[in-house]
Amino acid sequence: MKKILSFIAMTSLCGAALVGCVDDNQSVLLKGLVAGDSCNATGDNTMLSGIATPAFDCELWQCVDTTSILAYVNVVNNNVSDTVWSSSGGSSSGSTLDYDIPNYNMIYVDKVTVKCLDVDGDKSKCDGVSDVIYKMNVPTTAGGGMCHQTMFDFSSFVALLGNTVNIEIVAHYHDTGNIKGDTNAVVIPIVKAECSEETASRTCELKADGDLCVNPNQCKGGICEPEDEGSTRNVCKSPQKENENPNGGK
Repeated sequence: MKKILSFIAMTSLCGAALVGCVDDNQSVLLKGLVAGDSCNATGDNTMLSGIATPAFDCELWQCVDTTSILAYVNVVNNNVSDTVWSSSGGSSSGSTLDYDIPNYNMIYVDKVTVKCLDVDGDKSKCDGVSDVIYKMNVPTTAGGGMCHQTMFDFSSFVALLGNTVNIEIVAHYHDTGNIKGDTNAVVIPIVKAECSEETASRTCELKADGDLCVNPNQCKGGICEPEDEGSTRNVCKSPQKENENPNGGK
């Protein structure tokens, strides 16, 4: 039995039955990580939770730890888009120039930081675990939002698994000037589960002779051997029948 990590979607609201949390709202809000292609930049999305489901690798014919997931980072820029002032000036001809600030209150999301918060409620177990940083440069207009797809690798946290590891995710941004800021923090739990090879392996179709293999149990013929003498490629084979020529003749 091996520890296995995967992810299911859950709502981003905090409650007695829901363990994923988002801090109080602010001008630039990190709503969470969104699975699949369902991310709506400014809409209501579901946040990923670390509730685990078993996974089985049919190529390796064994349970494996899943440590990476492709997800959308969802950030909403709640700043107003309308300018609050304009500049004007005169000239000797009496003409007046009025202009608006371009991209008023637009921000750029620079990076996302993932850090270990606690293991089974014990923050000391995260000591020495480095933050994982994902760099990006995504413009987000005022009153708008972003869905930026990123491959998250949680392998550095998997080794810490007790029953639950809480990870904290924060997005960092700057505006079109020199102002920088951080979003709220989103806390996502990673919960361990067990993978049963006896159950999971039933979903794997046995390979035919000549197919690449790693384990004889993958093969219909029950043999996984080098394709040719000296070959590094293992393929499925069946037991040779009596008086059968290896080249196909008799």
